[in-house]
Amino acid sequence: MKKNKKMWRCIRFIEGALLIFSVCIFAIADIKLLQYCQNMREPIVLSKTMDLQPCIEYTNFSKHKNKIATEIRVSQFNYLHRHCFEERSNVVDIDIPDWFKYQLGKLIYAEGGNLNDEAQQYIGYVVLNRMRSKYFCNTFDGVLKQGYHPITIKKVNDDNVVPTEQCLNNAFLCLFNYYHETIPVPANLVFQAEFKQGTVYKKIANEYFCLDDRPGYPDN
Repeated sequence: MKKNKKMWRCIRFIEGALLIFSVCIFAIADIKLLQYCQNMREPIVLSKTMDLQPCIEYTNFSKHKNKIATEIRVSQFNYLHRHCFEERSNVVDIDIPDWFKYQLGKLIYAEGGNLNDEAQQYIGYVVLNRMRSKYFCNTFDGVLKQGYHPITIKKVNDDNVVPTEQCLNNAFLCLFNYYHETIPVPANLVFQAEFKQGTVYKKIANEYFCLDDRPGYPDN
């Protein structure tokens, strides 16, 4: 009988210990869950994103984009866009038109298909800056007809001309910054040619990227 009593006491002691252990485990789990939920409510701060870099290789841009995609949910990104970027035409959820990306990619291909990413992005920004300038047409077709060589115009309008993936990637990056109002070059960077026009801002290979010295631009 004494042995049975001792055995039952041991069993009850073990049961009590297991119960206390289980309660502690659940309490710790609840605390961790509460901390996680609180961290999810904290605002996300982007120190360096692809749209704040002047000109980068598209491979690096993809890494930034993939990192953001994994770290920020769509709803949080939309919140950042609404509150951290100046919206263009009151558009909240930006959808870059495929035709715009393709046509800009063709122009980049026609003007600098053999150049590096930095030069191709500058070519794209010149086009987009002209669309925003009071001295040029405010449409892509208007800018194209107003200031580009007939050979370039012919290539852009030729359905048989297919831009490279590099040109399309750089066109996308330019348009991403255009629609987010984060173009990383001066607004008066509107000249690109193999000769100087205005104030030279950048020279890559044989291409001069120059500033318009006339008044009326946000940066001057």
